[in-house]
Amino acid sequence: MEDLRRGSNGAGVRELQYYLAVLNLFYNQIPPVNISGEFDTMTEESVEAFQLLANLPVTGVVDVVTWNTITRAYYGIIDTV
Repeated sequence: MEDLRRGSNGAGVRELQYYLAVLNLFYNQIPPVNISGEFDTMTEESVEAFQLLANLPVTGVVDVVTWNTITRAYYGIIDTV
């Protein structure tokens, strides 16, 4: 997987934004995002908040570790709803 960062766009960013939007419903620390497919400032701030919450390095970049942690958190919620 290629790292996602501000300026990235496409289906991977849209999927990330969807996961973050769901996580925002359960974790008030994660700011809301628009699901646009564009990795903008809102998305970066949401990623940074998630990284802080998950005790990951706060970079605003979605590397494989951040991606896997986001998807685990998302599926953890989905599996319990």
